[in-house]
Amino acid sequence: LISDLKIAIAEMQKRETGSRFFFLAHSFGGLIALKYLLPEKKVPFEFAAISAPLLQVAMPVPKILIGIAGVLNKTLSRIQLGNEINPMHLSHDPASTENFLRDRLVHSKITPRMYFSMLEGMEWVRNQTGPLACPTLFLVAGDDQVVSTPAVLEFYKNLKYREKELKQYPGMYHEIMNEIEREKVFADIRDWSEKRAAVGAA
Repeated sequence: LISDLKIAIAEMQKRETGSRFFFLAHSFGGLIALKYLLPEKKVPFEFAAISAPLLQVAMPVPKILIGIAGVLNKTLSRIQLGNEINPMHLSHDPASTENFLRDRLVHSKITPRMYFSMLEGMEWVRNQTGPLACPTLFLVAGDDQVVSTPAVLEFYKNLKYREKELKQYPGMYHEIMNEIEREKVFADIRDWSEKRAAVGAA
């Protein structure tokens, strides 16, 4: 996935020459973003905004299911299993939930191979202390039922990097940009981008 991301970024740079870029990522995308930004020395982004990065799941997975997944990973690593995410725990906005349920591009499956790759990625990121390749804004849901907010806050606290900022949203579910009060999130991203743009122009 990191290799695919780098290809997409290179293509973006070819098509949008002269443009200014920032990196926005959410949840599993946030995990991928951090895996990309941590080892890189230089990136084409002026800053990143990372929402509820998947550094640990909110609800512990029963050991018996982990054991079964481990067996399947050795025999049927590509079999698709339910990811156990409750759509009702993504947003308090009924319209957003309805859109999620109707979206044909949304699926609720995961393979053992992907699951264990995610575990390895999450552990690797949690053990890093930075720095990051660009200034980064972290957006954290206060009542996240999917991603462990304490794990994200612990990572942020241990991140040895001056150009970081944290915004927390008490009471919001995982999909903060689809929440009822999402304008607060958008405003914070706009403020951060304007502040970084001013620094870049100075």
